[in-house]
Amino acid sequence: MRGWRAWWARLLAAPAAASARPASPDALALRGALQIEPLAEAQRASLAHSLVGVLGDIATQHEAEWVLVLRWLEAESTPELLGASEALADAEQRSDARVRAFALWAAREQVTLIDQRPGADVLVAAPIALANDGLAALVLGGPRVLVPGDQTLKEWAARHARRVGEWIELLLTRDESARQNRQTRALLRAAQAFQQQREPRALEAAVAHAALEVAGGSTACVVRWDPIGGHGSVSGAAEGMAAFIGTAIDGEGAVAECCRDGQPRVWEDARAVPAAGFLGAAAPWQPASALVVPIRLHDAVVGAVVVGGDAPHSVRAREARLIGLLAAIAATALETAWEMEEATRRSRTDPLTGLANRRAFEELLQRVLAEATRFGTSCALAVIDIDHFKRVNDTHGHDVGDAVLQTVAHALQEGIREVDLVARLGGEELAVLSPQTDAEGARELSERLRQRIEARVTRAGGVEVRVTASVGVAVRRPGDDGPTLFKRADRALYRAKSGGRNRVELAEG
Repeated sequence: MRGWRAWWARLLAAPAAASARPASPDALALRGALQIEPLAEAQRASLAHSLVGVLGDIATQHEAEWVLVLRWLEAESTPELLGASEALADAEQRSDARVRAFALWAAREQVTLIDQRPGADVLVAAPIALANDGLAALVLGGPRVLVPGDQTLKEWAARHARRVGEWIELLLTRDESARQNRQTRALLRAAQAFQQQREPRALEAAVAHAALEVAGGSTACVVRWDPIGGHGSVSGAAEGMAAFIGTAIDGEGAVAECCRDGQPRVWEDARAVPAAGFLGAAAPWQPASALVVPIRLHDAVVGAVVVGGDAPHSVRAREARLIGLLAAIAATALETAWEMEEATRRSRTDPLTGLANRRAFEELLQRVLAEATRFGTSCALAVIDIDHFKRVNDTHGHDVGDAVLQTVAHALQEGIREVDLVARLGGEELAVLSPQTDAEGARELSERLRQRIEARVTRAGGVEVRVTASVGVAVRRPGDDGPTLFKRADRALYRAKSGGRNRVELAEG
């Protein structure tokens, strides 16, 4: 007997033959009202593997060279291959036009058909009734299909189709039960993990990973949303989206819409959605399927769980309810973590300028000095004082003075490196701590910062104010602790002010 692969190659190469009898366009058209989802890759592979033996038995019994089970999805002209008597070498090799039309005719009309013609393989097609009302058919083919008499062959084919349909339903029910059990266990594990985690970034990452486990996608992230300001950012991520952490979510895109109106959104096939259509223009992200579910706290949307799939239908609408449950479970834990984070931030941040306060500065100074001592590296401290700041307050008032402080703070923040820290120590005194920086590097950085301050104009209270700053810089010497390094920088600052202000002085030694 010829191998089925050789027959398959010939059948694909052959022109489409006419059906056994003329079929109307309606008989060959897919049912427009079908709402059938394609099987996920893992589920399809499991089903195909389980059907190999059943379909192989049918092929052996009737000396068919091959047996296929085909199912049609909504608005698709190519059937989904649910199984074959042997595993297909190429998943795209489903059937040629003759086999498709013949099988669809049988499925559509719910009749068993035989096509026998000289020089062509015999085709037998019988409809398969599935509980989800899909169009499906069992197809036997080969040079000869044994069982004398057309009517007997039709009866056998119909019997086999019923058997295969029952087997498919049993397998799908088994897989669905297993899927629901896995999702339930994942939700229980997530609930326990969320209660034990207090660090915001780790908790957000845990929520994203749990969403993947529940929804079965390929990547996920958590968005934190400000319902008052109407903006947000990606705050935690699982596989494939770590690069988006910290990215702003503006008013455009599906995630922003979901956060604004509090309604989940699902795209089982998202290939037509532009990359900026999900997270927004600042974070172009192009999944093949996606869902977005809001996170609610006290009737306000404070974020969203976003899940993406790398293939169409790999993320499905039915998962939105479970992700909603996951978001509800995570909401309380996220609220606690975010409130603790905000309280910590306020305790370490100057409320006027948004810079680190003296407490945060002194803590980091101790860590930087300990690291420099351990590894024998250098670090530098610049103490900055706004020249004649009292005159600004006396002349224009404290509101203008506050605006000047904010202008200077912005100038410093924009001018430092990522590894540096700028802090407000009190009043008009600020500081910049620079790890792994020698004397020359510290002088150059301080001079650039001094120039930035001098170039800025503060517009407030109907006036324009320009200020300058004096800077004292000290580089760590062996044995220096925090107070010692600070005193040396402070003495250098005194020399800068005594020497005429608006200048940088480097501490001796």
